Amino acid sequence: METHTYAYNLSKGVTSLPMMSLVTENSNLWGNTGIMETNPRNTTKRGIAWERPVSMELIYPDTGETLQANAGLRVQGGNYIRGRYNPNAGPPAGKYSFRLYFRGDYGPGRLRHPFFPGLQVEDFNHIVLRAGMNDNTNPFVIDELVRRLSADMGQVAARGTFMNLYLNGKSKGYYNPTERIDSDFLNSWNGGESEWDIIAQFGELREGDMMKWNELKSALLKNLSVPQNYAAVERLLNVDNFIDYIMLNVYANTGDWPHNNWRAARERVPGAKWRFLVWDAEWAFGNNGRSVTGNNLTSGPLAGGADIALFYRSLQKNPEFRMRFADRVQIHYFNGGALTDENVLRRFREMKEEMSGVLRNLNSTVETTWVPRRRAIVMNQMAAQNIQASENASQFSQDGGAVPAGYRLTLTAPDGEIYYTLNGGKWPRLAKPFSTVPPKSGHWFHPRTTAVTHSAPSGAAAGNRSTTTTGTLATTASDTTRMPITTRTSASMWTAR
Repeated sequence: METHTYAYNLSKGVTSLPMMSLVTENSNLWGNTGIMETNPRNTTKRGIAWERPVSMELIYPDTGETLQANAGLRVQGGNYIRGRYNPNAGPPAGKYSFRLYFRGDYGPGRLRHPFFPGLQVEDFNHIVLRAGMNDNTNPFVIDELVRRLSADMGQVAARGTFMNLYLNGKSKGYYNPTERIDSDFLNSWNGGESEWDIIAQFGELREGDMMKWNELKSALLKNLSVPQNYAAVERLLNVDNFIDYIMLNVYANTGDWPHNNWRAARERVPGAKWRFLVWDAEWAFGNNGRSVTGNNLTSGPLAGGADIALFYRSLQKNPEFRMRFADRVQIHYFNGGALTDENVLRRFREMKEEMSGVLRNLNSTVETTWVPRRRAIVMNQMAAQNIQASENASQFSQDGGAVPAGYRLTLTAPDGEIYYTLNGGKWPRLAKPFSTVPPKSGHWFHPRTTAVTHSAPSGAAAGNRSTTTTGTLATTASDTTRMPITTRTSASMWTAR
């Protein structure tokens, strides 16, 4: 099936976004076999038996570019909204989410198109058309904001965009098409054609089997203050990924989580580790009554009995985990990191501008309330849990960028000893201060030194958070207190060009 859609006499608001037109037989949507029909309640039915052929056309008003592809169309959403979809209601019940499948039954088999601006991947099996159940009107950008911030933290995240949707010629409003978290998506990031174990909210198995997930759960629920038990977890879980996942949801004060709205995935190969991915974080950044002062570390989400909450509380008992968490705080909250005020505002404002044609009065709580207040609040919350210790972290005299040959980089700290290596090695986590166990490589300095300097080799650049790590830094303040490595900039002292 091939269609040709023509758009005329449309407002500037409509043409301010790319347009997607879906065309199919009316019987594919309504009646006894229609996927949108509510009497009988077909919206709760799943699988390929409830997929219908559709012609998809993309129209880019700013360039005049168009694209047509055939696909399969399904209704998208969790059990809650599937049982409440109602074409005669307003949003969210009346604004259906959909899923597009590009398979050989309909055409070439995959959509090969730069669908998501800025994303290197241009080859897709599935695309989710998110209606925004809990953020369906204004500001409509919260889930996309959380996913983009997760990507900024260096984690795999589903990328989305914004479009106006038409179904059989009728406007359905603005939508947030996004990648779907499945094995195809994960392989596009990981490379190869592996099979995956994928777990979703409430422990629902999406792909693979539960064997390695149950093994992870068993390991995480042991006494992790015991080093051997923690080491067993490290063999099963990407700990830095889990820390970033928790940290982002704590900053955003995400609700309807962590019992709901999450994904975890593991490649089905020996030695692979579980990673968590943000998904459906619409109850965040003040949406749906989420307070800027909320503390989901000690009340609400992470204080409950959901698996993720139990995992975090078990891990938090381990001093190495707390130290690693503090390391990651220093990476993401300082020196241009993902959760700095500047970066959160940058991400929010880029979407605010993108949506300005259809949402001229977009809710700006993120901009006016959340960013100005949240950082100080959550830093105190994390410090109270001993997972933030940035006040005594070492600082560079320059936080990245190009420097002339012979430039003398200075490292300072309010208190304690400063250590760094030049060979890419990491300092071991020791119960005693490093001064009693000098490393075999790198440089060691006497306690209470106020500054350390190192000269740049010719043609070097000061460490940047996007460069390859070639050195590491750590500090200690006493026999019993260890401070974090400073940032990605401090973990990468010099990178030859």
